[in-house]
Amino acid sequence: MYTQEDVRKLFTQRGEIEMELKVRQAQYYGREAETPPEMAERITALQRELMLIDGLFAALSENEAFVIRHHLMEELDWPQTMGDYPKNCVNLQAGVE
Repeated sequence: MYTQEDVRKLFTQRGEIEMELKVRQAQYYGREAETPPEMAERITALQRELMLIDGLFAALSENEAFVIRHHLMEELDWPQTMGDYPKNCVNLQAGVE
């Protein structure tokens, strides 16, 4: 089971995980068969972490996901997050109608 702090860390590290995955994949792009086993294992682990984060996001409402993306992941302070939130609510309402 994941604690609140574990989930927070995953969300905030998503950008770093994506960056590392892309850099590692780029190193052997077009030569995937030459990828050393330990590198392939690390790539698989990074892909698994991203899938986990996406799975956790799927369990959130759009409003919850908005707040987490802006406040935790983009590191906007609370007033900035709340300033953008009404715009998001309007966009969400437009999508529902």
